[in-house]
Amino acid sequence: MKQKGMTLKAALGKVVRVRPQISPNPGFLQQLKEMEVELYGSGSLEVDEFPKQEKDRLSLFEEPQERPKKEPKGQR
Repeated sequence: MKQKGMTLKAALGKVVRVRPQISPNPGFLQQLKEMEVELYGSGSLEVDEFPKQEKDRLSLFEEPQERPKKEPKGQR
């Protein structure tokens, strides 16, 4: 986080996308959250424990989908 200037959420998201089975224990996750607050003054991750299911861990870091833009009526 420090070397790359990344938030905790961005750093963990990058790791989880490559290796979805990781699941830091709650104590280590708390240490990472404290480090983020020391580095940046605020936290980016709202969970205190990682979900047990791999798909749920991945969903923490999904980027919101953009809605398709509608074309004005009469144009195609």
